[in-house]
Amino acid sequence: MGKIQKVIIVLLFTFGVGVLVYPLAHNIYAWNEQTATVSKYRNEIGSMADEKRQQLIDVMNRYNPWASKEERNKQTKKYPNTINAMPVLGTLTIPKIKVDLPIYEGTSDRQLNKGVGLLKGTDMINGGKGKHSVLTAHRGLPGARLFTDLPKLKIGDKFYLQTPAKLMTYKVDQIKIIKPSQINSLKPVINQDYMTLMTCTPYMLNTHRLLVRGHRIVNDVQTPPKVKSPIWGYVLGLIAVALASLFAAYRFWKNSRGGPGQ
Repeated sequence: MGKIQKVIIVLLFTFGVGVLVYPLAHNIYAWNEQTATVSKYRNEIGSMADEKRQQLIDVMNRYNPWASKEERNKQTKKYPNTINAMPVLGTLTIPKIKVDLPIYEGTSDRQLNKGVGLLKGTDMINGGKGKHSVLTAHRGLPGARLFTDLPKLKIGDKFYLQTPAKLMTYKVDQIKIIKPSQINSLKPVINQDYMTLMTCTPYMLNTHRLLVRGHRIVNDVQTPPKVKSPIWGYVLGLIAVALASLFAAYRFWKNSRGGPGQ
């Protein structure tokens, strides 16, 4: 085997290993970042002075989903410390699919690459009759789970939202697929307290939207349920890739040394 052929094989091998390792390694990184953000938020909420907590609750209660940039800037000037100190609105815990994610205002890449975004034009995550909040996240990112497993949710499954004011429990009562233009399913309903989780579907094509709606029920826990970490699964995956790579490299080295013309 010529030197050029060897170089090409080594480069292809390295590229292949990188393709396998990247999503596993990035999932570990993303999980750690999300967990740290969620833990920091809950610690800050738990230790926050009552006055500051109430100020934050008041800001969220006055949230106008249709507010202009100028109106939001006015509110930021009025409550600079509260808004700037708490960029995370709350947390979303879905035990069934093992996710515990921070919630941000907005759905730009900056927010959706880190967690869940509150869809503009829908209610703040305060809950209450006549309210309908829509939370959206990516599905199928190579380096983060987020809403990848959202299709696994079934009618009757529960998810939990933690805000500065309270913990809220929602029970899935509707699952449907819509076109992006079909927004009626996202509108508030009189006397109903809804929270909808939304992501793109089908996987890779993203032509439609999967909606998983829940209605609020009485809390069955005092704090958000603990979610089992998937880190060990990713670590085992990395170990398997490393061992397979070493074995393949050894076989290549052995064959190249013993082959004809060596």
